[in-house]
Amino acid sequence: MATKIIPITDGRRDLLRLAKEARENLDRFVFTRNGKPEVILLNFEDYEDLLETLEIYETPGLVETLEQRRKEIKEGHSISGQDVFADA
Repeated sequence: MATKIIPITDGRRDLLRLAKEARENLDRFVFTRNGKPEVILLNFEDYEDLLETLEIYETPGLVETLEQRRKEIKEGHSISGQDVFADA
């Protein structure tokens, strides 16, 4: 899997080949116009994964809760996995 940057005019000319590479090799393509990023080509599975991640991060309070848990772990206020599943 690689991200490749190419001019949009080259991408237009090679779109079918690039789409195949995105699908088969999981490559991603950033198309530029005048050296600036304009659009991206990626396989559908990556696209769905990105949407799912966005939905998770849009869950009210989730980011704050994760940051708080990270802080607690860093301060040593956590329970080991072995203790969590001791009675399982």
